[in-house]
Amino acid sequence: MTAHIYEKGSQQKGMVINMGKPRIIIADTDLNYITLLELKFVEELFDKVNLEMITDKEYFDSLFQTPQKADVMIVSDDFYRETLIIHNDIENIFLITENNTGQRTSDKNIIEIYKYSNVNMIYSQIAGASGLGIKASENSAPKKSQIILFFSATGGVGKTLLSMSVAAALANQFRHVLYINAGHLQTFQQHLQQQGTIISIDTYAKLVAKDSNAYPVIKEYIRKENFSYIPPFKASLVALGMSYKIYESLATSAKKTGEYDYIIVDAETALHESNMNLLNTADRVVFVMNQNESSVVAANMMVDNINGLNSDKHIFICNNFDKQKNNAIVTMNKGLKFSVDEYVNHVLEDTETGREVSYEEMAENESIKKIAMFLMT
Repeated sequence: MTAHIYEKGSQQKGMVINMGKPRIIIADTDLNYITLLELKFVEELFDKVNLEMITDKEYFDSLFQTPQKADVMIVSDDFYRETLIIHNDIENIFLITENNTGQRTSDKNIIEIYKYSNVNMIYSQIAGASGLGIKASENSAPKKSQIILFFSATGGVGKTLLSMSVAAALANQFRHVLYINAGHLQTFQQHLQQQGTIISIDTYAKLVAKDSNAYPVIKEYIRKENFSYIPPFKASLVALGMSYKIYESLATSAKKTGEYDYIIVDAETALHESNMNLLNTADRVVFVMNQNESSVVAANMMVDNINGLNSDKHIFICNNFDKQKNNAIVTMNKGLKFSVDEYVNHVLEDTETGREVSYEEMAENESIKKIAMFLMT
């Protein structure tokens, strides 16, 4: 990677740029902020791009007196002006904003990024929208299979539809995905075209006998729509004589085969021993909540009972967000023990027909794509 930092007092000089590499310009007066972005780009892309960081507005204005060509420009409100689009050849512009909308602006070539998001989420959004992530992955060693756990402190937050939507978004990126719904009584099949259960009594007996290596037993029953999934059991775990540990066994034994890039585990809402094991076993954990006070309070209590939370493994998603309603994540900010990495807007129903939106449709949501890209980095 070729990197240049232009601070106050810098003079414009002839730059040695490898034109075979994508050119990325980051412009913001906050040096600490753009340094964090620089470190993330170095970590992910290393020598695959030319990176320029600009903190001095005078230098920026001087540079753009001459038409510029760049693959990506990440620019703050202080630096941005509409003429940047008109007079320059810039393929992707990302506007740094302190308003958390995460949506495309009226100009299709400009995407807003929330300044205070997790730096991994910011990189994922930029890499996904610009195609930089694909360019990097083409020359990188394939990643090992990962277990992604979706978890919530309370029910009714839309976790199942969200997790299936993310699974579909990953599959849309040509990743092999296995979805496992981990519930004592499963109802996720309502979102699928094929809703039939596994009926073989012998299969359940084998799962009990092979509870430490369950995937080979279930493999022949796996179905596929947008992604692969284990069909629902025909009754509750208690009725079938199985324990909740079966889901940990299914996930870990499926991971060992290397058949999947991602194994999505949609866990039930409870901090029992088996779920604690899943929280420790998972490569990534996605915590899902709503914006109402009861959901936020429960999430806070959950954080108190989980050790070792860190930004690399754990992300927090506010699902079904409605900007017209009170956001307890903001109003309770002083007592908050976590930060929300992404808001997924409330789109549970088709406004014209009242029909529930499918996971396939949700997979096209910009926020869902952003979460998927984050999990791929």
